Amino acid sequence: METYPIATETDIHNPRAHTAHYYASSSAKTLVRDDARHGLLWRALLAPRALGSSIIHGISATFLPVGYPYSVREEYLTYQIWDTVQALCSYLRGILTTKAILEGSGVGSEAASALSAAMNWVFRDGVGMACSLLFSSMASISFDCNVKEWRLFADISNDVGLTLDMLTGLPSLKGHFLLLTCLSTVCKTMCGVAAGCTKSSITAHFSLRGNIADVSAKENAQETAVTLFGIVGGLLCAQWIACPETAWPVFLSLTALHVLANYKGVVALKLYSLNTQRAAILIDDFLNRDQGMDRAEGQGTQDKKRGDSTTIGSSTTDSPHPLPRLLTPTQVMARERIYQPLWSWLLAQQPCLGSRISDLSLPSPAHLSFLMRVFSHESYLLTFAPFSGRVTVIFRAGATPQDELKAFFQAQVIKRLDLDRRVGNGGREASREAGREAGREAGKWPSPLLGKLVLKSYETTVHRFPIFWAALQSENGKNEIGGEEPRSDRSAAGEEGWDLGRMNLGTRGWRLMETGEHRTSKKKS
Repeated sequence: METYPIATETDIHNPRAHTAHYYASSSAKTLVRDDARHGLLWRALLAPRALGSSIIHGISATFLPVGYPYSVREEYLTYQIWDTVQALCSYLRGILTTKAILEGSGVGSEAASALSAAMNWVFRDGVGMACSLLFSSMASISFDCNVKEWRLFADISNDVGLTLDMLTGLPSLKGHFLLLTCLSTVCKTMCGVAAGCTKSSITAHFSLRGNIADVSAKENAQETAVTLFGIVGGLLCAQWIACPETAWPVFLSLTALHVLANYKGVVALKLYSLNTQRAAILIDDFLNRDQGMDRAEGQGTQDKKRGDSTTIGSSTTDSPHPLPRLLTPTQVMARERIYQPLWSWLLAQQPCLGSRISDLSLPSPAHLSFLMRVFSHESYLLTFAPFSGRVTVIFRAGATPQDELKAFFQAQVIKRLDLDRRVGNGGREASREAGREAGREAGKWPSPLLGKLVLKSYETTVHRFPIFWAALQSENGKNEIGGEEPRSDRSAAGEEGWDLGRMNLGTRGWRLMETGEHRTSKKKS
């Protein structure tokens, strides 16, 4: 039987996997399809596989986003597999912990009072609500900045909460039931807040075609399916595990698997936005290059002697040297430490961007006036506490994300200078002449040490940040400063660059609205 082509259809989200050609028979009574994915032509050959294909298509349409795998990022499936494993572990443990809580509250005991159990439950819920409000107010600004870290924190805090629930069932701890259940609620409340906030960021990261709602819906479908399997598995476990001697080994094994699955899932995430840790790794590597801080400052001093236009407060980047190569997102991710940002956040070691004037602890108004004159060309003011190592930044109104990154760049430079001062190697980052000049200027500061560190770091930032920013723009196909042709070797090799549109350095919303002489002097300069 002869056939001739009639039409071709394709899935615009996945054309290579879903393209079909339709043919008509010579009698014009039969329409057949050549499915490019299976290489099948005749309907008779398609019939035996129709049921299997329909089942696969139904499962895919229910649990995977439309256009998978081209509509989501490459690590989507890996992350979802590990997320499914950890969710299943949580539901299985939930059966065990519920049994322990009911036993600890006195279910089945004649001495137990229903009113007492109800009061414990109400008090526990009240503690959880108060913890939710407090935790949200303290950590909300850090959720978008440290998505991986808070995602792992959420699950580990849930593990701690479930372990406390298991302890409530021990006869020796029945007198501490209220304390244990309140602590458990606090842990699980922190888990709920952190997991809910980071989930939205991860969903937005996975969606490549504006399909956030579709990705979120399919993730909810996956969670529903896992819940059903978890309920069935939990009921079987509850019947099999009748004594605490058996329950604890199973619980601890599931907890270990839960931690492993969460760690694997978080490590699989490839986030291309700059946060505090990734930006610090990128900047430190840039400053450690052959054209490092000492060479840059030495060149800046020579330029001043020649009467060059590059001075403090200027952003000239007329350099004959090619732009340096920065670390790729993959290289930076290999150097990430999952819990370092949270540890720095708890110890207040990260730069505080977008602070208020009251956060500076200034000894006198003259100090603020001098800061405003030194940074008159910038959209930020920066100061440093040598004893605590904390960098505080105040942004002027109208500060851009580039200004935020520049302030963070100087914060990294000043930390390096302070570290070298502490270990007795302060001459590495600056030439002797630049150091003497900074020392003379530092005499005008209320603290000479603080003035020297701020001025030296600012001079380095003025000379090095424009090059860093130009290289960063060039690596992402945009060069707004140097005017050179953007490099395309990485994009041609399939290397994805940094997403500068989603940069998040944990900046607060306070801005400085200048008045009087400072605004006038800035306009004149």
